[in-house]
Amino acid sequence: MAIGDVIVGIDVGTSKVSCCLGQINKFNQVEILNSATAECDGFKKGRYESIDSIARAIRFAISDMEKGNDFVIQSAYINILGRYVDIYNTRYTVELEDKYAGVSQKNIDDIILRSF
Repeated sequence: MAIGDVIVGIDVGTSKVSCCLGQINKFNQVEILNSATAECDGFKKGRYESIDSIARAIRFAISDMEKGNDFVIQSAYINILGRYVDIYNTRYTVELEDKYAGVSQKNIDDIILRSF
């Protein structure tokens, strides 16, 4: 990470979603600039009950963060804990139609579909 890089972290808990925005300072540490929370009732006893409720809470926390800082969040580190959560470390390769056009939304969608 370089000085001035912006980092967004999202923590999905059983009762709320917390979003935190930080920036790398001259001491190579993350300086917290802003935070936002949203109530979430998608989890019950450590299991997710409503993925829509969880997604809505994440969207709300992110949009609250974006309004307060006047920019668009494009990526974030996310933390989801629970005994029913599994993590899979995978790697996918997609052949691009035109290497000079870059990665398209279709390429991203193809990778996401392959991972499930």
